[in-house]
Amino acid sequence: MTCEFLEVSASNGDKPAVDADLEKLKKKFKKPPFSSWNQFKLLMKADKVLTAKKAEAIQLKLGKAEATLLSIVNGSQVRLTISIDDAAGKNFVNNTSTFAAGDYLVFGHSLANNDGHLLALTCK
Repeated sequence: MTCEFLEVSASNGDKPAVDADLEKLKKKFKKPPFSSWNQFKLLMKADKVLTAKKAEAIQLKLGKAEATLLSIVNGSQVRLTISIDDAAGKNFVNNTSTFAAGDYLVFGHSLANNDGHLLALTCK
């Protein structure tokens, strides 16, 4: 299974702006908690092939992540575990999710200056 990981910085500005590479995430950014920001910039993009039960490291600009494919459910849903650490090594996401293949999951947290650090992923 191939998964795409998008690391995103989120902030507030005078004019809303979403990088062209993030257009497919615009609907998700308009819903809470992401709607508290109006500018989204792509920091890093990585494609990883996930093998069942094998952890895959993803190096981020502002930390690191680890994804483990647990299984394919009903032939069209992906079940995986994701763990995300910030640049200081503090874990802010440790989650197991089941989602439709091709859909995006978005995880994130607020930084000290109220900007956001997000990781979006999709698998096919």
